[in-house]
Amino acid sequence: MVFEGVERHKCSAAWSPAQMVMMGKVLLVVALILVVGLLGAGAYLAFVDIPAPTHPVEKVLPDARFPK
Repeated sequence: MVFEGVERHKCSAAWSPAQMVMMGKVLLVVALILVVGLLGAGAYLAFVDIPAPTHPVEKVLPDARFPK
């Protein structure tokens, strides 16, 4: 579609093929670091012995909260 009075201009910030390859490699490295980090965190949570809380909890519940 051509509009009268509006000229098309080329963007001077186009990515070169070498820059696209470099961005792909950087993205791959970041994705691998993220996956390894998530797997490591999952393994840590799966194998670490986290003790459960041992102190008793006592709460007084008013009788008005329960139907008769």
